[in-house]
Order: sequence, then C-alpha cells, then structure tokens
Amino acid sequence: MIFNKKLKEKNKKLSDKLCDINMENEDLKNQIDTFKNRLKRVEYLLKNRVNKNARCLLERTKKKVNILVAMTINEYEIEIFDIDDSHTCSSRRSMVFWGVKNEDDLFIKDIQGGKSKGHGEIGMKHLIDMAEKLSIKRITGQLYSVDDENKRRQFNFFKKFEFDITENVNGEFDISKDLY
Repeated sequence: MIFNKKLKEKNKKLSDKLCDINMENEDLKNQIDTFKNRLKRVEYLLKNRVNKNARCLLERTKKKVNILVAMTINEYEIEIFDIDDSHTCSSRRSMVFWGVKNEDDLFIKDIQGGKSKGHGEIGMKHLIDMAEKLSIKRITGQLYSVDDENKRRQFNFFKKFEFDITENVNGEFDISKDLY
C-alpha cells in the first residue's frame, strides 16, 4: 500500500514535469515561428522595398516594437518598418523622414507616419546622428499640423529633442536645432 502511494506520487510528479516540459516546448516553437516570420519580413523588405544603398539596422522601440531602420544617407531619408507585421509581403512603412541639404543645414522636408509606438524617437535620433556624421551644423524645418492635437504632439516631439520652435510672420512654426 505504501509502495503504491509513493509510486502514484512519483508518477504525478513526473507527469507534472512532463506537462511543464511540453508547455516550454510549445513556447519555444512559438518563439521560433515568430523569429522565422520576422526573418521572412526583413528578407522581403531588403529584397523588394529598401534602397540598395541603404544602411539597415534592426532595433526595438521603447514600446517593444521590433523595427527595421533603413537609412539612405545620400538622399537624407530614413524609413522605418515594423517587422512583426503579420503581412510579410507588405511594403508599408510605419514612418519615414525626408531631409534636404541646404548649405550647412538639413531641412526636414517631411515626416510621415508614426502611431506613438516609438518610431519617431528612433528616427529622429538617426536623423540627428546622420547630420552630425555629415558635418551638418543645423537641422531646420516647419511644423505642419492638421489640428490642435497634432500640433501639440509635434511641439512635444521636437521639444523632447531640444529643437527651438518659433512662430514666423505667417503664423507658422519654424523648428531648428544647432548641432555644433
């Protein structure tokens, strides 16, 4: 009787351990599938979407979004793609920064996209880094907003990166950041 009880206890422990191992195995399979999907997405983007001269980095935003950053320095362009996007063959980018070089300045021509997931912060850090590496002395631009909420978000975004924001004679807002 005692032997049977101990045997049942051992079987229960082994069964619980086997269940834990199976759950861990399932988790590992899911992680592998996630990595495979990311790899397929990155491979697709590199072959079909990203400029062949772009410098590419895989990063993660503060909000834990995995992204591919593609920087085309001679065109002053930074594209950001979510790589956890379920549409592997999607060419959609999450955010893009375009700049134009004017003498010693880099004028931010346009910024499109962003959904408050940290894409803008990474893009802006790379834009500033790109400008510094190219010995650009200043980054400039204008704020274009569709409504007050958008304007508020832009003000906060550029202030975070220590841009000066001034209202010009047309009632529009100019931004500038001295790098040197």
